[in-house]
Amino acid sequence: MQTSIKFSDGASYKTTSSVISTETLAGFRREVVTITAEMTYSQAASHFVDGATFELIDENGESFYWSDYGVAGAITDNRDNTISAVMGKNNTTEQDYQQRAQKAEQSTVILAGKSVSTSDEVSELRAAFEQAAAKLSDSDALIAPSLSAVWNPYIYVAQGERRYYAPNGALYKCLVSHETSLETAPDVSKEYWSKL
Repeated sequence: MQTSIKFSDGASYKTTSSVISTETLAGFRREVVTITAEMTYSQAASHFVDGATFELIDENGESFYWSDYGVAGAITDNRDNTISAVMGKNNTTEQDYQQRAQKAEQSTVILAGKSVSTSDEVSELRAAFEQAAAKLSDSDALIAPSLSAVWNPYIYVAQGERRYYAPNGALYKCLVSHETSLETAPDVSKEYWSKL
């Protein structure tokens, strides 16, 4: 039985138990450790966070480092001056990719108002954003510059049109109509572009 838990900031608390099990946490089935410790809920909430590392020290003074359990789960106030906190095993690389894909899909649904599943739908959505952004004032377009048409080489750009330049995340206004090229990129050619 572990007797204390120590966090990377040096804070240490007595523990009464630590139990390993498997449950669904942060969208995936994973191994978790549930730790019961003598601490307040606010102390637990500040220490049992995503990415936390800690060590459990047993009754013999032997330390066990738990750096692989950095996914924060539920914290329960047991109403006896102890809390129970769940920490899950870190994601696998595959789970990280799945989470990124889920977040990207959620973001697309928020932007489009529906699920977008084909590249044609994505292209249509992007074109609609760019058309709407082209009608904004310069100051309004600066609120979300990446919604404007993206600068690409070898495309005709008319004076007054705006382009989002991804390498530096800035929005530029065309000063002279021209066909874009690497030599006339917004961050290279001040005679063709003005940074907004």
